[in-house]
Amino acid sequence: MTSISTDGHPDAQDQSSHLRKWNEQAVTAALLITSAVATLGWLYALAEGALAVVNWLLS
Repeated sequence: MTSISTDGHPDAQDQSSHLRKWNEQAVTAALLITSAVATLGWLYALAEGALAVVNWLLS
């Protein structure tokens, strides 16, 4: 189905809608990746801290 916007270009609204949807998905993916990396960083830091405590207790 072809839509005609007020400026006379066919499918301009469809293209804008697809671009907006792709942009939202890209932002969501970036936030998820950033969250995953931050979580792994915290887990690594906690593990290092736990190992330091265990080594201190055993020394």
